Amino acid sequence: MKPRIALFILLIMTMPIIQAVAADEQDSIVTDSVRFERLAGLCELWGVVKYFHPYLAYKDIDWDEALIKTIPRVNKAVTSEDYKLAIEYLLAFLKDPNTYVVDDSYVTPRSKISDLPDDGDYPPVIRTEDSIAIIIANDSERFHKAMRSFEGYPLSLRHISRTSTGVIIDARCLNGPDLNNLDNRARYDLLEFDFPWLVSGLLQETYELPAIRRRTHYPFLEPQTPWSWSGFVYYNKEAYNPRVKDDTDPVPVVFIINEGSADLLPILSILQDKKMGAIVFEGPFDREGGIETYPVRLADDVIVDVRLTELVKSDGTESVHPDLVIPFTTDTTLLDCPPMKTAINIIKGHRVVPPVVGNILSPVVPRIHDKYLAEMLAPKLEYRLLALFRYWNVIKYFSPYHAEFGDSWDSDLIELIPIYEAADGEDTYEKAVAKSSGKLGSFDATFFADIANPIHECFPSFNVDFIEDKTVVTYIGTGDSLSQISRLNIGDIVLELDGEDIAEKRSQLADYFSSPTRQGVQQHINTNLLGSRHPSPVRIKVLKENGQIEQYEIPRHYGLPPSSNRNSYPIQFQKIGDDIRYMWLFAGRDISFKDSLEVIMQSKALIIDLRCDLYHLSQVGRRLASILAKDEVTAYLKRGIERQSPDLDSYAWSYLKELISPDEEYQYRGKVVVLIDASINGETERLCLCLDAATDVTIVGLPTYGDPGESESIHLPGDHVIGPVKYPRIDVRYPDDRPVFGIGIQPDILIEPTIDGIREGRDEILDAAIEFLEKELKK
Repeated sequence: MKPRIALFILLIMTMPIIQAVAADEQDSIVTDSVRFERLAGLCELWGVVKYFHPYLAYKDIDWDEALIKTIPRVNKAVTSEDYKLAIEYLLAFLKDPNTYVVDDSYVTPRSKISDLPDDGDYPPVIRTEDSIAIIIANDSERFHKAMRSFEGYPLSLRHISRTSTGVIIDARCLNGPDLNNLDNRARYDLLEFDFPWLVSGLLQETYELPAIRRRTHYPFLEPQTPWSWSGFVYYNKEAYNPRVKDDTDPVPVVFIINEGSADLLPILSILQDKKMGAIVFEGPFDREGGIETYPVRLADDVIVDVRLTELVKSDGTESVHPDLVIPFTTDTTLLDCPPMKTAINIIKGHRVVPPVVGNILSPVVPRIHDKYLAEMLAPKLEYRLLALFRYWNVIKYFSPYHAEFGDSWDSDLIELIPIYEAADGEDTYEKAVAKSSGKLGSFDATFFADIANPIHECFPSFNVDFIEDKTVVTYIGTGDSLSQISRLNIGDIVLELDGEDIAEKRSQLADYFSSPTRQGVQQHINTNLLGSRHPSPVRIKVLKENGQIEQYEIPRHYGLPPSSNRNSYPIQFQKIGDDIRYMWLFAGRDISFKDSLEVIMQSKALIIDLRCDLYHLSQVGRRLASILAKDEVTAYLKRGIERQSPDLDSYAWSYLKELISPDEEYQYRGKVVVLIDASINGETERLCLCLDAATDVTIVGLPTYGDPGESESIHLPGDHVIGPVKYPRIDVRYPDDRPVFGIGIQPDILIEPTIDGIREGRDEILDAAIEFLEKELKK
């Protein structure tokens, strides 16, 4: 045989093997898009349990460690079954049968009773030869009709028991526990309307249902952890009153239920506790009834039901349990099926029911296992994803601004996962966190490695601002007299920075700075544009006032970025004419406030300059607002999310009022102007709201940053280097509930500084305020 023919035959013979191997290899390949979807589902599930499952509030469960051990399993998952097994591995850390992967095979559907006609009405009560009354309560329409028409009276156990030796209520749901099945409307009718009425007919005294205990996050309580509120619970008790009171001795009552009607257990426990009834459960009783769960839909059509509540009985025991559990049966006869025979035997005394003893529920002692791992300079993959998952979920559930983020929330997570995966170095990890800050709306983040870290970075001794859509030098410090900074001038326009076009550089940085407003983003960029982690010189190309283009190389020094030229003012007050006093609160910290008030009271008009850092002067600013106030007024509203469920549409707003009362010693009645710009945020914006509410204030300048809320820290792995990330916890609004977030405080007189004004050394906002007051005083 010729070699070529032999090779051809061999190729044909081995082709099926090659194709089979290729198919197996293809099956073992998981695209990144599928893997990212699976990780995103893992993130959402982990967050729902982390912040809402009651066990995490008090049990010794290291849920962070559970995530870290599960991530590799999800990444290695090839098939959907592999992914499902990885999710079940995660849930095993909870040891909670009521938090589980939903499996349709668990549902045990119940057929209609074959002994009864499909059409027409059957008697509301069927009696055996032994005068045992059987109530068929698994057909909602018929049962509801019977409840309203039995001998002209509402159907009640007390009424029936007077002529019976015992009562059996068959409340087995016909279609299992599927909440989306419309046939299960019976479950809600029985639970919410008919069964309370039915059961209360046997009561001789008021009885409280088991309490529902859940985690509740209150925005105005002091956080118990550095990142959020957790571990708070509440009790919601409902009482049932007796429907009929008499001296009739109660007869035995037995309820037959299954997994589809397990939510009736809390109501039935009333009679169980009073030794007035027994509960027979058909099918495996693997999970508690009567608790609230939340479905989390993951990739690969995996659905996880997560427990949100616990039941606590009056004796401190947990949950409620049936008296007897018998196997599921396919027998659909009325009297001969095993559940009914068991119930009849109980009534006749042929079957002894052992007492049900519940476990004492653990006391609520808040436990939070957050792996900060601050010493990690470059966290491993699992810890980087832990950082992202914690960040994403906290902002999602507890930021009052989540509704402002739009519909991109889930897609933002999928976009960030590969960024965190690739961030295997110290600098790249910090940039990943910075990137997520911009995406996820952490509006107070200021830490980013080579981009912007005011604690660890180096800056030149000059500063820039964004004026007339250009990057302009606005401040030049001292100390670099021997460097090329001496040739730099205020008003020079920066064209290039370290060899890169300045507009492109600003555009790149915009992705890493989080702000609700455009002016806020530009403010971040201005502060950090010239910074670097190392003291390397900054190389800039500038356009001079005379039209010449020059290049300079100016050293960077360790320290904070330089502030604006207002910091060079040597005075706290400036007298303007005979009647106007200018007050800059930043400098006011150098003298006593009492002396400041004496100066203020001597003027007919006052200019209050807020364009500075006021974090150390909040009390001074509020005292200033109080001397302006004629009556007690609401300065602003504080609004936070009160959340008890991961359902984003299920929350309540909590409000607090911030009040300003008139000062008892000083009362200023002159005209007041307040100066603002984009540097004002947080506490300073709140102070501006106080001044605006206290009196008739005229605001001059530029819109403020636009985030006056109160922030809280989220500690992430490696935060020794990156610092804690801030996220907005409390939204601050105008007294009439108008928002400030995303808008900023808008000036009454808008003044935009110009390049010419900067070159001439003029403060155009202050000049406009003076001009306004001089005109007002002449009136």
